[in-house]
Amino acid sequence: MQVNAGKAAVAIGIGCKRGCSTEAIVALVARAMASATCAGASACLFTHEAKKCEPGLAEAAKALGLPLVFLEPDVLRQASLRAVTRSSKVMALFGLPSIAETAALAGAGPSSVLLVTRMSDGGASCAIAAREHDQRAMTIHFIGAGLGPPILLLYAAAILSRVRQSASMRARSCRKRFSNIVRRAPVSWIRLR
Repeated sequence: MQVNAGKAAVAIGIGCKRGCSTEAIVALVARAMASATCAGASACLFTHEAKKCEPGLAEAAKALGLPLVFLEPDVLRQASLRAVTRSSKVMALFGLPSIAETAALAGAGPSSVLLVTRMSDGGASCAIAAREHDQRAMTIHFIGAGLGPPILLLYAAAILSRVRQSASMRARSCRKRFSNIVRRAPVSWIRLR
């Protein structure tokens, strides 16, 4: 079974202890979205179907204005091999390494990567995943004359080399590495789309 997050740019996986408060979940999701630098992006909440009876989850989804999708255990198990965090307690209760991470990965699809690994606070846990984008879709525009074409070509070669090296890394690491290169170049030369 494949899960479709619709037009959501990111999938937010949520796990929580029984009776977790709405405020704790909302605060944690906001913190995770800020950490992933995707605040304001279209998103969808995903969790284990065993959490259907948790009123805090439904209220948090309503407060955040996001849809909440409950996933079957089989769908979560398919994504569990890509999870980074391992909780012995969650493994014993649900047979999954992390509900938040597996829900985020399953919600984002089979080629998804974690943007934020599991964060926990106040009895809630949260992780964010997104579909891995094809690196060929990135467009780099060089703007302004600056020191001339030879320098621009050197920057272009360095950027493309780093992007290729980063293709197999997690999306967050790739973004950090790429932005470090861009920071070294004169700002007026580079605009990313």
